[in-house]
Amino acid sequence: MIAGSATGAYQEVDVAYAARFCIEAAKDYGSGRAIFFDDEEFSELSRRYGSMEHLQTLGVGGTGR
Repeated sequence: MIAGSATGAYQEVDVAYAARFCIEAAKDYGSGRAIFFDDEEFSELSRRYGSMEHLQTLGVGGTGR
């Protein structure tokens, strides 16, 4: 669990709505009814900007800071 002050969510009802949304999105994704990106758009972005794999590293020095 994450404290509300760490997430920016303070109202219990807001946190409950967000949790329900995440659960429903996960259920739809798991059953194959939802996707999180469009293959054609991803291909176009990759063509324009490259792989962006460098964003998945810890950076120079590897300290993550």
